[in-house]
Amino acid sequence: MRHRWWLLCVCPPSSAFHARVLPPIECNRKIAAHLLRPPGPAQVLSSFAQRICTPTSRDRDGPGFVPDEEDPPPRRGKHQNGVALFAQRLVPALAFFLFVRTFVVEPFYIPSASMYPTLVVNDQIAVEKFSRLWSQPQRGDLIVFKAPRASLVAKGLPAAAAERTELTLIKRVVAVAGDEVEIRTGTGTLVLNGRDMYEPYVLEAAKYSVPKLTVPKGFVFVLGDNRNFSVDSHVWGVLPVDNVVGKAFYVLYPVERQGFVDEFMQDLEVTGDTKVFIERLFETGTREV
Repeated sequence: MRHRWWLLCVCPPSSAFHARVLPPIECNRKIAAHLLRPPGPAQVLSSFAQRICTPTSRDRDGPGFVPDEEDPPPRRGKHQNGVALFAQRLVPALAFFLFVRTFVVEPFYIPSASMYPTLVVNDQIAVEKFSRLWSQPQRGDLIVFKAPRASLVAKGLPAAAAERTELTLIKRVVAVAGDEVEIRTGTGTLVLNGRDMYEPYVLEAAKYSVPKLTVPKGFVFVLGDNRNFSVDSHVWGVLPVDNVVGKAFYVLYPVERQGFVDEFMQDLEVTGDTKVFIERLFETGTREV
């Protein structure tokens, strides 16, 4: 009974003893090792206990296998580590981009010549969105806004289609709530609160007229700088302030046109008269809105 280790050497590999003690794949290797140097009884018992207590790969897949708490966690390959690192860097960057685009600055494309010469076709402009959270549009601002239904109908879109269409436009604010605005017949001069307006950014005088009206609260009156090529408030009426998306402030592209889009800078660039520039700056800083 004490020396049954020799059964490992004499029992055939297909015997029930070998099937229990040694996995089939390692049977021939173990037999060869025992023939060359027969193990002692203690080694046989230790090997036997280890084989009985250690589950095989087939046992690990079974429903009754409970993993050891001290088993090391599975190692992830380089590909998995790279994907995890990429996700860790991408998610914060994407969240920051969406935040900036939604609440701070968003680029827009100019598809038409309604704002020429201030903006030309294919200009890429930056529109800031945060100032509208605490202030109303001011006279002279170039605002991007959601096109009201009346503007789409004026462009020939059916009323039913206009309800489902989302379009953004850009125009210049020429009058705000409480202002009395008029475009005179014949001269096409913009009259604001009884005063002829100085507009060096306009391509040419308007060839239409607008009867005197007062802008109601919560609305603004907007016109394109290319007055005779723009479908704006002289066609479809005043614009709700709630439709405003943001204020255009910079031309991003093309490179040769990069610069700020601002009424004061335009005045200074067009006229070269610093006196007029300073007067308009003072007037804007003290005007009542």
